[in-house]
Amino acid sequence: MPQDYDIVSDFTQDYNRAYMLLNTYYAEAYRDVGFYLGNQWSLDQMRYLNEERRNSFTFNKVRKIVNMVSGYQKAHASSSIVLPFETGNEETAEQLSELLRHVMQPKGYRVISQAFLASLCSGVAWVSPWVDYRKDYVNGQISFHLDNWNDVIWDPFSTRMDLEDCTFVARRKYLRKDVIKS
Repeated sequence: MPQDYDIVSDFTQDYNRAYMLLNTYYAEAYRDVGFYLGNQWSLDQMRYLNEERRNSFTFNKVRKIVNMVSGYQKAHASSSIVLPFETGNEETAEQLSELLRHVMQPKGYRVISQAFLASLCSGVAWVSPWVDYRKDYVNGQISFHLDNWNDVIWDPFSTRMDLEDCTFVARRKYLRKDVIKS
């Protein structure tokens, strides 16, 4: 059984390696999000314009295109369905599809659209499912949360979209006191 010190040292080693390899991505993602938000001037350019008492106008063409693609996704988003395997039961797949629609209905599809927009801006966004016990203490309610690109650090050698080959994913999040209690 591994000791606590071994777990912490392994995590620290993985975190440092991943941060070193993902550092160039973080710099580009920060710049890309800045362009989407209209911050397209460098500090030197801003200083130069301020010294000459000139305004820095930005005609943000990036936001227009990103919003168009995101809007298309929102307008044409389909509901999630479950398909049966080779000789699977169609009735079971329909029941699971209905359950999935029920779970996704309150906020799931909205969070997926927000994640799509965030991934257009920064390249990656993370949707975290979790069980919320604040209203129903016994069963809970399945909820979804969008983790931004700078809230998560992951194994940079992972290649699969379902993270099956990912050795670690670490995220940071500031939580309110009532959420921690739940």
